[in-house]
Amino acid sequence: MIVTFYICRPQNVDIISKPTLIGTSITSFQSIFKLGQLIDQGYARAGGKPFAVPRRDRYFVMVSSKKQIEELNDAPMNQLSARGVMYDVIVPQHVIAKGLDLDVKTGGYLARNVFKHRLRSSLPSIQDDLWETVQDAFKEEMQGPLGAERWTRIPLRKFSLRLSGRVNDLVIFGKELANNDEFYKSNLNFCADSAITMAILHRVPKILYSPISFVTMNLSSGRRKMRQFLTAEVQKRLEFETKGESNRKDCLQWIIETSGGASVEAIVVQLLAFVLGSSHQLPMLISFVLYSLCLHPEYIQPLREEINRVGDKAFETVQNNEMPYLDSFLKEVARSNPMTDIAMPRKVMSPFTFDDGTHVPCGNYVCVPHNPIMTNPAVYPEPDTFDGFRFVSKDQSASTSRFSHTSHEFPFWGSVKHGCPARFFVSLALKMIVVHFLNSYEFKLADPSANHTFSYDIIRMPNPFLAILIRERDAQ
Repeated sequence: MIVTFYICRPQNVDIISKPTLIGTSITSFQSIFKLGQLIDQGYARAGGKPFAVPRRDRYFVMVSSKKQIEELNDAPMNQLSARGVMYDVIVPQHVIAKGLDLDVKTGGYLARNVFKHRLRSSLPSIQDDLWETVQDAFKEEMQGPLGAERWTRIPLRKFSLRLSGRVNDLVIFGKELANNDEFYKSNLNFCADSAITMAILHRVPKILYSPISFVTMNLSSGRRKMRQFLTAEVQKRLEFETKGESNRKDCLQWIIETSGGASVEAIVVQLLAFVLGSSHQLPMLISFVLYSLCLHPEYIQPLREEINRVGDKAFETVQNNEMPYLDSFLKEVARSNPMTDIAMPRKVMSPFTFDDGTHVPCGNYVCVPHNPIMTNPAVYPEPDTFDGFRFVSKDQSASTSRFSHTSHEFPFWGSVKHGCPARFFVSLALKMIVVHFLNSYEFKLADPSANHTFSYDIIRMPNPFLAILIRERDAQ
């Protein structure tokens, strides 16, 4: 570790640690649970210049000026690589498939094409099924009989994971698999096993990756069952395609159509990667939004009035600008709860030097400090105050900045040039969930004094023990 700190040390940049290598090692251990605090400290100390936070095996070099963010954004992907970060975080050759190489026919370009173009353009045609799935998922996931008089305790983490799992299954795999309870449970188990595996692998030497992942990825047999389900489904779809009988509109079908004759195994691997890529953002957003509605009940009535005003056309217009209150509320929740301490991370594949002389050796990450950017008072007046309608125009008729839009000042979705390709789907699904929640239930926090976040590694997640009390609304 100490040798790594010496070899990988960036130049012309403030290091947020004590000046000795021992001090750097101590800071790297502190960053496991206090990364956000270290980044906030570094941002305040650097005064807009780059700074670096030591980690176990690299440095996080943080840039925050518009010019350097643009340099990061414009750098060649073979020099500053988002995929390199993905490989480090997911460890796909141990979590998804041994010997995995996503660069062969199933590379990142395929995921980006499917989400950015095929899924986005198909949202109008699948939103009726999506709305039906949201309503059915609420009924399935509520614990015990609900009524207008009886409050029921709902653990937010479990509820959000299961709700988003049903929504994601529909869009990725289609109705048939989405309605299969055994497949649904296998998917949840696969994601849970993967999360445990990744958390452990990030803390141990690489020589232990294989034996540990062999145990942890077989805890529930979720991955094995998922591969069985998906192999059978892909083979069936390929037969339909050969006969010219395929008219499905889901990610599985679009991957088959754009995979260039890839093998069944390669397509299954890409689907498993899709599952992992979609398994965290939406459930965390659901938890933070429902928590924020409970914490700030003054927004409930204006949001309900907006929903009632739009009426049955809510999801014909939800991608446009006719629900500015709801759109603004979701964006303010995202601004206040960025979910990761770093944004736009890129792995340095070959030494990179910024125009100001900041030099970053191979193996390090170059990132944007998420929370400091989202709480910049020059961009967001009174940034520490939750203002649910911050992004609504003065005449209250339109959004001044959409939830799904990317910008240097709102890096929640990544960079302007390479923004999250699934953000339009996530935005639509989240709005459907919130609309149904507001229309159908009364709610409040189970413990108003509970801390609502928990930080581990780069993640700032909802507190796993956070819960709400919920009951059906009286008939309106």
